[in-house]
Amino acid sequence: MKLRETFLFTTLVVLFSVVMGACGADPTATPRPTNTPVPAEDPTPTPTPERPAWEIVWEKTLAAANEEGKVVVTSCGGAGRRTAMTGDGSFEELYPGITLEHTPFNSRDLWPKVVKEATLGQYNFDIRIGGADTTTFNAMYNNNSHAEIVRDEWFILPEVRDPEAWRGGMDFGWLDTGKKYAFTIPLSLSAGDSFWVNRDLISKEELSSVKQLSDPKWKGKIVSLSSEGGAAQNTMMLQMLGFGEPWLLEFLKNEPIILRDHRAQIEGLVRGQYAIATTLDTRMLRTLKGKGLDTSNIEALDQEIPSLSNACESLQLHSNMPHPNAAKIYVNWLLSQKQQQVFNDSIPSNSRRLDVTPGVPGLLPSDEDLKTVALSQDEGMNPQRNRFVELVQGVLIK
Repeated sequence: MKLRETFLFTTLVVLFSVVMGACGADPTATPRPTNTPVPAEDPTPTPTPERPAWEIVWEKTLAAANEEGKVVVTSCGGAGRRTAMTGDGSFEELYPGITLEHTPFNSRDLWPKVVKEATLGQYNFDIRIGGADTTTFNAMYNNNSHAEIVRDEWFILPEVRDPEAWRGGMDFGWLDTGKKYAFTIPLSLSAGDSFWVNRDLISKEELSSVKQLSDPKWKGKIVSLSSEGGAAQNTMMLQMLGFGEPWLLEFLKNEPIILRDHRAQIEGLVRGQYAIATTLDTRMLRTLKGKGLDTSNIEALDQEIPSLSNACESLQLHSNMPHPNAAKIYVNWLLSQKQQQVFNDSIPSNSRRLDVTPGVPGLLPSDEDLKTVALSQDEGMNPQRNRFVELVQGVLIK
């Protein structure tokens, strides 16, 4: 009996081996546990001359962006920016799988909101297109509000990555000293367009230059935008540096009326409610003029201290952004030649891209200007900026 059982067992083993061999299996191999995944091959194609690496990166990023489904962008306000975002060739038209959520914000209002929300574990924004001022730099370094713009990661399209496409190259015009957090998109000369007077109220013989604004006879006749941040802060700081602190202190004695509403300042000046306006938003002035506002009675003052300005248009990234891949698609769309031309025409502006037609040719900086004229929002001017804020606190900042 034992001999027969041994024979049957041996026969079954041989038959089992033959069957398993026919199926391609090794009967002596250790079975794979059912909870162990089978390793998969990397699906990323290998770059070839016909299919460069950037195309592969772009396709993967776009697929991930479509999964995220949205990008959240803040910028300064204005009809021109809305037109550039929503007109022909708009972001949502080109990338229908990604919704663009845009909210206008001034820096002085945005960054305190971002910092407060972060303490609650809320991260609601991806991209900031804006300027830089004390509010921005304080949030950048003290609250880790900004993510670094790693150029090899964020600038994907060849036309965006090409340093020859940008006035001054890729390294020129960063607002932060480390060239990490605020990449300047447009660049214009700012001079002769921030200080205005109503000629129905004050003749040119009485007032012709910015320097004369320290005269005590203008007390109570000046309206200024708040210097808490933004272009108003940087423009007034440059006048202080050009004319000296004594000039600024005399100007402050004239007790300027402080507004935050750009449109109200312009309309008040044109209608004669105010005789003089400082740090006026010239882009909004052009917009209102295009809509029919008669500005023939107002005139810019001479001798404004010049600067290079990116206005409200530097690229900044929020830390802990909720839609990082959609944000990359937006950045490359925004910095492309076609879209920069749209922004130049709509705002209007002077993009740093050399392959677009300037929107304001008279304010296009020369190569010499890049070397000799100060960039008003440069972080390197923070000591002067902080001194300015100290002097105007309670007067231009309330």
